[in-house]
Amino acid sequence: MQPTIVRMYLDLKALGETLAQILGWQAITLEELAGSTSAALFVIRSADGEAVVRIFDGQRWQESTSSLSEREGEILRTLVGTRLPAPELLTTLPDNGVVMTLMPGRVWLPQAPSAPWLYELAGMLTRIHQAPVVVPWVYESWNSMGKQDALEWWSDSDLWKQCQLILKTRPETDTTFIHRDYHPVNLLWRDDHICAVVDWVNACMGPAAVDVAHCRLNLALMYGLTAADSFLAAYEQLNPSWHYQTFWDIDAAFSSLPHLEPYPPWQHFGLTGPDQQMIQQRLVAFVASAIDNAST
Repeated sequence: MQPTIVRMYLDLKALGETLAQILGWQAITLEELAGSTSAALFVIRSADGEAVVRIFDGQRWQESTSSLSEREGEILRTLVGTRLPAPELLTTLPDNGVVMTLMPGRVWLPQAPSAPWLYELAGMLTRIHQAPVVVPWVYESWNSMGKQDALEWWSDSDLWKQCQLILKTRPETDTTFIHRDYHPVNLLWRDDHICAVVDWVNACMGPAAVDVAHCRLNLALMYGLTAADSFLAAYEQLNPSWHYQTFWDIDAAFSSLPHLEPYPPWQHFGLTGPDQQMIQQRLVAFVASAIDNAST
């Protein structure tokens, strides 16, 4: 397994000694987990127990690593008692690191998503949005494209202009607690059900549509538009008072630009096939469909 960038700069012996001292555990071993692109994840194993430590890659975030650790720690504390299947905080490290319980399950990326698999995604997202959770962080868009011209590989300039026009006006909508990075790689499964949701550092108060659109975008890039639309239909069935708005799909799509490429954990967790050209085509199809939905 190739180490993450942050893993290459870690003194694992010193990290193990720090964790052993803080946790009061003896004979700690660290095993790196794959699937994280902005942090290094390690399973902590000892005769005293098991846990996970997450060390943030400071070059991939705008916030300081200590601020990120404090934020995720506070969010995990807030989730205690909500019945959401999230890790429990054990401690945070002084400069960089969140130590949490090891959750059961595995990431499951089928080659072709079934209706029950997509419905399970929608059901867990509904549970998150209905949870009585309030945190002090507020949603901000990840779209940094501004008024830039269409990218070289984006052949439909009119479609690009339509998107830019839509993005000028953010619709008013209710806010709730959102995960903010809800997609299949952040979900753990046991049998046919999601048993854990991980990576809560971006959680905040914001429109439920942000999570729906972000997950839809990931599904569209991974599997195609049909999977994204089936997920949307399942979420709408579970949340009949919620209404789709095109803006959020366009904002999610443009937030993935300009450096659109296959997400490395997809292949690690068994999803083979999507290459750069394919996901570029799928992104344009996703955006075109969103525009069509706006006119119907």
